[in-house]
Amino acid sequence: MISAEEKMQVENYLISKKLPLDILLEVKDHMISQIEDKIKDDKIDFEEAFSKVELSWRDNFLLTKYWFFPDMREFPNL
Repeated sequence: MISAEEKMQVENYLISKKLPLDILLEVKDHMISQIEDKIKDDKIDFEEAFSKVELSWRDNFLLTKYWFFPDMREFPNL
């Protein structure tokens, strides 16, 4: 189990990626679960587990523009 401060670190990271709230909450749960699994299975600390999980999600957070939005807003590539 990770601490409240560590959960906040994950949340702040996701907020920095400008995810919509509903997606942010879903991704947060998945990331926290993956981090806890890595800590347990790989016997590593939070920082290392967070780095590995963040790396595995990184491509999903690249912003892309969709032609069907007239203002060409950027969205995460989830």
